[in-house]
Amino acid sequence: MIIGTITLLSILVFGGGGYSFEKAYKSFVEDAVSDKSRQEQIIDVSKEADAALEQYAIEVKKVWAQDIKNIFKDFDATQDDYRMIIERADQSRMALQKSILDARMQVKDLMTEDEWNAMYKAINDKEAEAQAKKEKKDN
Repeated sequence: MIIGTITLLSILVFGGGGYSFEKAYKSFVEDAVSDKSRQEQIIDVSKEADAALEQYAIEVKKVWAQDIKNIFKDFDATQDDYRMIIERADQSRMALQKSILDARMQVKDLMTEDEWNAMYKAINDKEAEAQAKKEKKDN
């Protein structure tokens, strides 16, 4: 658990941030959902999810990463000292996961099953196309 948390923190601190639900899904939503009002609502929800990701990345970079750096330097640090940092990081991670899950459920409620399926078919097709290009390039 400690190694996983430290790895997650390292990824976020050293370049794992920057993902955007809005950028990743906007064109797919616009193609799958014909109702402009619902499109805008879905995009707004994705912006809220992006804000939660951004806030989490800030917390990791400014708080948890500095705490980890400081505790690594502290010869007298105890397991409890490490646990406190990890528990705080876990609480932030769980809050982020809840925000992302809540956003997903809001988007699901704004879309019909056919729209949802069409969007994910398009996403899967694009991923398969990108993978095929990568494989062709690698060979």
